Amino acid sequence: MPSSFSSSIARKLVWSFILLSTVVALFSTIVQTYIDYRHEINNIKSYLSSLEKTYLPSIAQNTWLMDDAQINTLLEGITNRNDIVYAAIAVDNNVRWSSGHKTNIDKLQTNLPILYTFHGKVKTIGTLTVIADLKQIYNKLLRHIAILLLTNTVKTFVVAGLALLLVQRLITRHLQTMASHVAKISFDKPQTPLKLQRNQSKKPDELDAVADALSSMQKRGYESYNALAKGEQRLRLFLDSTEEGVFGVDKNGSILFANAKCLEIIGQSTDRAIIGKPMSDVFSFRRISKTNAKGHNIPLHKAILSCQTFSCEDSYLNCAGKSCFFSALRAYPTYSNGTCSGAVVFFHDTSDERAMQHQMRLLQEAMNNSPVSILITDKDFTIEYVNPGFEKGSGYSMSEVIGRNIAILSTEDQFLKGVRQASLNISQGKTWQGEIHYTNRTNQQRTVNVLASPLFSPDGEVSNLVAVFRDITSEIELQEQLIITQRLEAMSRLSASIAHEFGNPLIGIRSLLKDFQERLILSKDDETLLDIAESECGRMQALIGDFQDFYGADKKARALCDIRNAIDNVMILHQKIFIDQAIKTVINHTKELPKLFCRKDQITQVILNLIINAVDAMTPDGGTLTITTSLKTDKISIAIEDTGCGISREDQEHIFEPFFSTKPEVEGTGLGLSVSFGIVSTHGGNISCSSRKGVGSTFTILLPV
Repeated sequence: MPSSFSSSIARKLVWSFILLSTVVALFSTIVQTYIDYRHEINNIKSYLSSLEKTYLPSIAQNTWLMDDAQINTLLEGITNRNDIVYAAIAVDNNVRWSSGHKTNIDKLQTNLPILYTFHGKVKTIGTLTVIADLKQIYNKLLRHIAILLLTNTVKTFVVAGLALLLVQRLITRHLQTMASHVAKISFDKPQTPLKLQRNQSKKPDELDAVADALSSMQKRGYESYNALAKGEQRLRLFLDSTEEGVFGVDKNGSILFANAKCLEIIGQSTDRAIIGKPMSDVFSFRRISKTNAKGHNIPLHKAILSCQTFSCEDSYLNCAGKSCFFSALRAYPTYSNGTCSGAVVFFHDTSDERAMQHQMRLLQEAMNNSPVSILITDKDFTIEYVNPGFEKGSGYSMSEVIGRNIAILSTEDQFLKGVRQASLNISQGKTWQGEIHYTNRTNQQRTVNVLASPLFSPDGEVSNLVAVFRDITSEIELQEQLIITQRLEAMSRLSASIAHEFGNPLIGIRSLLKDFQERLILSKDDETLLDIAESECGRMQALIGDFQDFYGADKKARALCDIRNAIDNVMILHQKIFIDQAIKTVINHTKELPKLFCRKDQITQVILNLIINAVDAMTPDGGTLTITTSLKTDKISIAIEDTGCGISREDQEHIFEPFFSTKPEVEGTGLGLSVSFGIVSTHGGNISCSSRKGVGSTFTILLPV
């Protein structure tokens, strides 16, 4: 066989064809054999079925007559067929006549009843049993299979030989031509296109397409080679024009090239002085954050050996002892023939950047940890930055406000008025400082001291606004609380004096009225007037009792109290009021709440006063009353919140003062909150109010554990 016949593609094609032909031949032989087998079986079954018409009437007649000779003749006639090996007639389950030899394997058997009509009645007088032997069929099929396999094998090898010749003629020799041409391709000079020795009159096929593609690839390769040479020249110009130092090293760390900036940094005019030198003799890198004891050139070696890009933004560069500075280093591995051959290194001076970044980090850290709120907007008041202090104070996260106008924080008149005043000053390039009142996202009324300053662009125009917010709500509340406390202390002293000075005369007046009722005979109208007078004296005595309780909680009567149980009892006792006034109640108790050392009756009275005030604030339209207990450090918090009419900011300054009330004059004395404040204060606690007109109020009681 020619050498081309033993080539890989020809051999694979021929063996594939032989394998496929063999499989097809085996499959067709099996199918044909099965068909022949079924045909032979059907012939035997057809013959056995025909016995009922051909032999069975004669057998029935002779069996009735017991004619042995005739019956034996009929049975021999049945067994004379090649495939029939046994025929027998049984009468009363006993074989009376038979022909041939009975077999028990590879057989096909049929049993036919022998029927005879006598005097118009059909009787079964015996059974005809016929057995066909299948061995002869199997032998015939085996001979047929052998002939088919031999015939198909010869056909397969003949066709395979012809296919091999055709493959060699039409494909293999042209592939060899293509392989030889590709092996001689060189891109550094032009070459003649590939031409196959084929009939040019034929329509081009796949081989022609491959030959044209190889010729086109050869042409493009030559063009790419020239383009690469030009690109290399342009790359050299680019490397020389960049502000970064660039140099390349081989796998052993020897310098291959360096750009103009690199030579300028190391104080060389040409690269001849460093080409071929070990990189460690020219450059020394040291990581600031992590010093490597094995050498300063480890970053480059890591890029070369691991074939990975390496980047270090905090290195210190020493250039042959001539210049030392902070630098950012990037090393990229290069490849040749699929293996890493070296690396290209980029570096630049980052000393100024590091100083600026340090200042930025300090500034950022200061802004993030500052207790004040810082906000930066553009000249149109679109928010560009807020610090964590602003997020905490306003209730808005940075992602929610960035890109939004400052009006998102509040639409209240006081807030917008302050923004307009700041805008007017900023537009004139001036700083504005003042107080702004607004309600934050969590419905808390806040007062902030604002210092807003403009930032200017290089051309002198206002470009941004920086606003510093200092929340002075707590300071104002403490100041107001101090004033209220001072007032209450003065009032408590005055109330004690009034209670003492009014109490004794009042006792005398009541005694005198009693004496008049007992000694004098009065008319009915006079008795009514005396009853009214005594009733008013009783009311005045109760009022004096409230004055005495204002700052007079008895510490000796205190005991441990479950505040949750006290609240639940108050809510149960006044459940009918809630239902009548269409008020929904919500109670949120903390699971683990310590007991409180207090006077239970007084604390219960405080809670009841606040609940009654909340109910009055929601009458007559109803609403929701929410009571929440919680533990805040070492104090128990009781928050009573309603959805009523709310309290104006002006009234909130006076609500704890005696005789002050926002209710109609006929509905209260104005001592409920004052007495409650006194009771909570004598227990070492505090009571505060947060309210918004038209939204509702929240009274919070803090009592020490």
